[in-house]
Amino acid sequence: MSKEISTKNFVLVLIDGGRFFLDEAEAEKVKQAIRAEIKFIEIGNSIIMTSGISRLVSGNNYEEAEKIKRGDWKCKYGFWHQKWEQCAHGEFKKYEK
Repeated sequence: MSKEISTKNFVLVLIDGGRFFLDEAEAEKVKQAIRAEIKFIEIGNSIIMTSGISRLVSGNNYEEAEKIKRGDWKCKYGFWHQKWEQCAHGEFKKYEK
């Protein structure tokens, strides 16, 4: 296993749920293609329709959004907890039924 730090700090999420991890230069090319209304872009060995792109986010924002989608929650102390899990500090997230 490689111990190199990844430069892929952005996630390109497609409407169908597919994901591409991009570095800053690749993310900028995607942004420029969208702004220029280019219909297709090449990412690695794939050709992507720009109309099939859902969002382009930083890796941290993507990870946080995925946790929230799963029902995980972040307590006021900054720790993530699984759905229905109580915080060690006694905090508990209430869910609507």
